[in-house]
Amino acid sequence: MTHNDSEAKSHQPQLQDKEPQMHPYYVVNSKADSINLIEIWKILLGYKIIITLAIILVTSISLFIALTTEPVFRAATLLAPTNKNSQKSGVSGLASQFGGLASIVGVDLNGGGRNDKETILATLRSRSFTTRFIVENNLLPILFKNDFKKNAIDEKGDLFKPPTMWEAYKLFNDIRKVSEDKNTGLITLSIEWSDPNLAAMWANMLVARINMYLRAEALKESEQNLIFLRKQIDKTSVVDIQQAMFGLIESEMKKAMLANASDEYAFKVIDEAVAPEERIKPNRRKLVILGFFGGIFLGVVLALIAYFIKSQRKQPE
Repeated sequence: MTHNDSEAKSHQPQLQDKEPQMHPYYVVNSKADSINLIEIWKILLGYKIIITLAIILVTSISLFIALTTEPVFRAATLLAPTNKNSQKSGVSGLASQFGGLASIVGVDLNGGGRNDKETILATLRSRSFTTRFIVENNLLPILFKNDFKKNAIDEKGDLFKPPTMWEAYKLFNDIRKVSEDKNTGLITLSIEWSDPNLAAMWANMLVARINMYLRAEALKESEQNLIFLRKQIDKTSVVDIQQAMFGLIESEMKKAMLANASDEYAFKVIDEAVAPEERIKPNRRKLVILGFFGGIFLGVVLALIAYFIKSQRKQPE
């Protein structure tokens, strides 16, 4: 045997050792997940009393909250903005004829834009309109009923200070919801309150109040324009200008007549609010179910923590 043959044989086992082999780690680790799950399940069974107590505790707390939380109801009314442009076909002719003169003398034949839907919605949400509605209907004792149940002197010995109108506006702005359907243009005005009858009454009252408010503003503006135009007629002797002024007066009188013709000046009620029979919150069933699963989660966490602490104590120093 030559030196080269012996060297080749000596290298042959080394080539065999480099052949790929399945590492034992992969064989053992293929069952690691199932083994771990079984061990965890045994641990949880060993601490089933802790888990059961956690479920009972959290579920009981959820049930208590669900039963003691004041229910909230939603009363909604469906509205359609009135199309004043179609009602003022006669006025539109005068506006095109005397629009230039009206702008010179400072008269707005379009009603100051108050029939614009965005303007109406902005007025409905405004602080001035809301606070006026609260004051006129004496809603402070109802909105802050828990505060008004206190005596004149509170626990600290200080005089009781009633809530401010700013606080009343913020609270009422939270319970009043206004939404618009972009496809149909319809408006939904809703009130969320603990008393379903009050919620429905406030929603309907708000619609009536905004219609009355905007109609009064339109009448007031028309009256001011009429007074101004009549004074301007007395100041000029030019027949053409006087005729134009009479045309403007006619348009303002028609606007006032349209405002007086209908109570639904800004919104037409499609479906008025009624007292709801179902509350929107709290959802008692949902709260109890969440409490049950929350108790399971808490119990599992506590069981694992207890097992970890116990295993650490058993380990030798």
